[in-house]
Amino acid sequence: MKKLTSLLLALLMLMGMMAVPTMAADDEVSVYLFGEKLEFDVPAQIVNGRTLVPVRKIFEELGYKVDWDNDTRTAIAVSEERTIRITENSYTMYVNDEEKTLDVPAQIIGSRTMVPARAISEASGYKVDWDGDTRSVLITQPVQFVGPYKELKELLLKEGTYNANNDAYMFEYEANQDFVGVTYNNTEKYIAVAFMGMNPYGQYYVITIVLYENENPEVIFSYPIDDGSKGVMYGEYTTPGELYTITYTNLNEESVKFAKDMTDETIETWLDPILQKVSGFTLADFGIAY
Repeated sequence: MKKLTSLLLALLMLMGMMAVPTMAADDEVSVYLFGEKLEFDVPAQIVNGRTLVPVRKIFEELGYKVDWDNDTRTAIAVSEERTIRITENSYTMYVNDEEKTLDVPAQIIGSRTMVPARAISEASGYKVDWDGDTRSVLITQPVQFVGPYKELKELLLKEGTYNANNDAYMFEYEANQDFVGVTYNNTEKYIAVAFMGMNPYGQYYVITIVLYENENPEVIFSYPIDDGSKGVMYGEYTTPGELYTITYTNLNEESVKFAKDMTDETIETWLDPILQKVSGFTLADFGIAY
């Protein structure tokens, strides 16, 4: 059982696989906010694979009041819900006094404080995507799924079994040789409802529904996980009550159909019933259809 649990928790790290592509510094980069292209007096730039944008312009477009503390070399952006502080040459950004680590430090370029677009937008509660075809950063308001995320999180924190190695709280079940678990990852801040089974060839596979407080739920199919997670299908529930759309896969067409059928069956047979058993909530409460 310990092996199954560790394999499951290792799979959940797949969330980090959708990295922003690295580009040359002289490539033009565009930034779109709600579909409208933003114009900067200092253009967005690529530094160490991250798109840096002017702090003031982005935050003001998002409705923040922005000030500059010259003594501490800190930009301060304030809204009704958040106060964000970013200091020159620092890898740390503060959001309501909570520390957030930047991949690239804030820096002055052309008299403007520049920070990663993803860090700014996600700290402000917005969703950021990268369009490699158009070399564009897309900032959008994430779909607000009205679901019992906080209640489920509190239940897991209160009654779940804590795994210190993964900083996670979970309920887990075994059925024959299969495994079903509901987990809150305290480091990555998501809830995962996951099924691990074995196919007729003796290979383990995992199907996982990932729930967030203010972002779209996701689904991951991985097969076989005991061989480097070679087969992966990744999808996102972009509209409440509708099926997920595949946003990444390295499976062939035949395998994708097989994975989708197996995922739907597993959600209905295992994931939804276990979630109801644990908490009384259904996946439909989170906008998930199958």
